[in-house]
Amino acid sequence: VVDDAPQVQAIARQLQYLQPDVITFNEIPWDLRYEMTNFIAAFLPNYNLAISSGTDGSICSAIATRFPITRASKWLDGIDLRSFGYSNANNALDNFTRDLFEAQIAVPGFVRPLHVFTTHLKATSSGAEYADNALKRAAEAAAITNFFATNLFTFYPYDLYTISGDMNASDTNELCIQTLL
Repeated sequence: VVDDAPQVQAIARQLQYLQPDVITFNEIPWDLRYEMTNFIAAFLPNYNLAISSGTDGSICSAIATRFPITRASKWLDGIDLRSFGYSNANNALDNFTRDLFEAQIAVPGFVRPLHVFTTHLKATSSGAEYADNALKRAAEAAAITNFFATNLFTFYPYDLYTISGDMNASDTNELCIQTLL
């Protein structure tokens, strides 16, 4: 059981102490995503959980909150990145690798819902998958920015939102952060 791992228990103790309103999780192994339900039940029993169905077959994201989740959506899972300036010799690699995952949350006292987004822009350490990691992450960031501009800001201009996740920011791929900003 993953809940027995000392690292998991340490994270759980921190979360129990902090009692955050919203928590986003990245890099959940796809074949162990059910463990998130067990984790929440064991350590944060009054929290609501949404787990993304978007994945690259390896990992996915989740969002937990003490408030009701009124909707959860995967938005960019596998979309074609060529329209965002990225192409690769292997067309299978032209797609958004993971997902932009959202949980819409009903926060007490808020007139409008809170949209919590999380993502993990793809990175690889070997270069065997694709040699232009920074360009692909920049295209994924452009797809996210386009989604916000053409959907969220257009249809829900008065709603609150937040985005978090693993942007793989380092001095070798600042393109993705610059594009997202």
